[in-house]
Parts: sequence; structure tokens; C-alpha cells
Amino acid sequence: MIALVMWPSLHTRVVPRLSGHLWKRSCAIATGHGVLGALAEVCGPYILLVAGTNFLPHSWRFQRWKLRMRIELVLWWVVFLTGFGTYYAWYAAPS
Repeated sequence: MIALVMWPSLHTRVVPRLSGHLWKRSCAIATGHGVLGALAEVCGPYILLVAGTNFLPHSWRFQRWKLRMRIELVLWWVVFLTGFGTYYAWYAAPS
């Protein structure tokens, strides 16, 4: 869903404006939402691999995976809230 919906929207509406408009509220929130969402999307499967399989080498594993899962949950909540912030900044905020 992220690859089909979120990336094309970010790529067409935000990326072309980054050079001159990064510090505008609408672009900053959308960029933060995209970066944090990508980070959360990459960290989730990594945590699952560490917690549920022996697929990764021992040097890539960590011990306190429940803590990492809680951090991942907080990260997803921040992504969720910045998604609402992005919607508000792009569509609902007064000009």
C-alpha cells in the first residue's frame, strides 16, 4: 500500500518542492511523515526477523526486542499523527 499510494503522492507533490520550500510547514510535515514512515516500514520487518526467526547472523541480532517493538509502536503513532498533520497542512489549513 505504501509503494502504491504513498510514494507516488510524495514523489509528485513533495519531492519537486523540496529545494525551495522545505521549511514551509506543508512540505516539512510531509517530508517528516515520509521519512519516518519509511524508517518504521524498514524497522518493522527487521524486528520480526530478530524476534521470530534465526535467519539473521548473531552479530545483527539484539536481545531486548520487546523494547524495540515498543519503540516501533511509538514511531508508527508519530507517523500516523504526522499523516493527519500532512492532510491538515495540505487540504484543511487556512491559506
